[in-house]
Amino acid sequence: MSKPTPKEREYILAIARHNIPIACVAAGIIALVVSVARLVLPQSNEVAGGLTGIAVGCVFFGLAWLIRRGTVPPSWVPWIFATTVVACVEALLVLFWTEDHTVLLAYVILATIVYGVWLLSWPAFFVATPIMFASSIAFLLMSSEPDPGEWVLALADRKSTRLNSSHTDIS
Repeated sequence: MSKPTPKEREYILAIARHNIPIACVAAGIIALVVSVARLVLPQSNEVAGGLTGIAVGCVFFGLAWLIRRGTVPPSWVPWIFATTVVACVEALLVLFWTEDHTVLLAYVILATIVYGVWLLSWPAFFVATPIMFASSIAFLLMSSEPDPGEWVLALADRKSTRLNSSHTDIS
């Protein structure tokens, strides 16, 4: 794959400048809806998590506004978006660690998978994704679950069982 020409790069950045604010607004809406639901539901007493989510939603709305307004240079747009997503993932991981709700880990996995589509920048993707992946594994291993590394053992056991079953003797 060849490096894009300056004209192609300018076109890619124009697409990013158009699409990333849309992704930011969508992420902001999701963060606000989930956070307000956490604050309003009678069985939920997690005020810190709800307020953190509202702050995250506001950050995404602010980022969308700044990019649409044109105050952010086009070459910075993917990097700022990647940094914001990493910060949000880290905030979700801290909440996962303190509140121990596995649904927060599902949000982290979803954010890690989905944000790359909107990024349109391989360098920013290759910097941000390993950070999110490594911190997700670290927080999972630090979690207070009975055996946080159980998924690794299950995967290894499943592969060894699959390998061993192909070499079994029928006697």
